[in-house]
Amino acid sequence: MRYYRFADIAFEVDGLPEKLPDGKYLNLFRTASVVPDITLHVQNTTLVLPSDAVRSGNICYVEREGKHRIYGWFRTPNPAISFVLNDWKNAEITVDVHPELYDDAAFTANWLLSLSGFSTGLLYRKCATLHCSYILVENQAILFAGFSGMGKSTQAELWRRYRNAEIINGDRALIFQREDGWYAGGISACGSSKICRNYTAKIAAVILLEKGSDNRVFPMKIAEKYRALLTGMAFHRWKEEGIDTAGNLAMDILSELPMYRLRNRADEESVEVIEKEIGGTLYDI
Repeated sequence: MRYYRFADIAFEVDGLPEKLPDGKYLNLFRTASVVPDITLHVQNTTLVLPSDAVRSGNICYVEREGKHRIYGWFRTPNPAISFVLNDWKNAEITVDVHPELYDDAAFTANWLLSLSGFSTGLLYRKCATLHCSYILVENQAILFAGFSGMGKSTQAELWRRYRNAEIINGDRALIFQREDGWYAGGISACGSSKICRNYTAKIAAVILLEKGSDNRVFPMKIAEKYRALLTGMAFHRWKEEGIDTAGNLAMDILSELPMYRLRNRADEESVEVIEKEIGGTLYDI
């Protein structure tokens, strides 16, 4: 058995070969034996893609009696992993793994979790995975979101340089709720940033970035907030239930969490205008 914790959600994984490594970042989230919220049962199965499978991005799926079986690949001609997406609602889920996958030295437990759609399990437990840069300032989190190329990593680096902020994750963060508000949590994936830490902090604000010739903060309308969150969240967009679940969580988040749009030219003043806008939240604690 192996145990991991993301946000406040505990995972138990059984059936993994002892020799399979966690991977570069998953080991940061490993924990002692706990009562799990979700148990993944991993079993070896020779996988064959059904002839009626539908392709969506880098996966295929088959619908049977209202349930969607997902097939994913990992550098193999045959499907490497398969699971029933709907089962992530339950306390237990079975993940079928093609035996040849363990012969690939690049394959890790972290890859298994990722390919098994564990972000869906988080989503069903009201925990969003957001594409963003996550920084820590005065022990509070600021999340920089936006389309690719809008400067999320650059803005995080500016805060590190000028305000001694810590960059917790350069590519994504978990957003989840506790009794006293919304929190950011680490996750064992960080894109090309190679910056990944396991740290949880209350969120001061989510900042949607756009490039410009000046530095100015704008309030965001509900529709803007909703679109920004839904665009950046990880979920299966071809599945109506996934869209509804993500949409409902986005509405919960935006109704309580401060969100701003920052037009910026990526300099120290861009840090100052955000600091001025949310300074009371950051420093009056």
